[in-house]
Amino acid sequence: MRSELPEELSHIPEYYQKYDVRKPPVQYVENKLDEILGEIFSIRRKLEKTFSRNDLLAYDRILMRHLTHETLIPKMKQGVELDYNFLS
Repeated sequence: MRSELPEELSHIPEYYQKYDVRKPPVQYVENKLDEILGEIFSIRRKLEKTFSRNDLLAYDRILMRHLTHETLIPKMKQGVELDYNFLS
């Protein structure tokens, strides 16, 4: 005989999908990179409302200069450490 669980206990929270240990490492890293880039570009979308076209072009040039492997790796490490600490 199977006992019925209340709805709040039978629903799997969203964070399990984010921290699913069965997820391939490549997919985890891609998701983490998308999260970092999403944060950066959400800031840019906010700036679009107040910056002129020339200001946005200058901002994009600076952004291109700073979005390199060397600058993204520390952000990735920080994100991975936060996830690890959350799960520990």
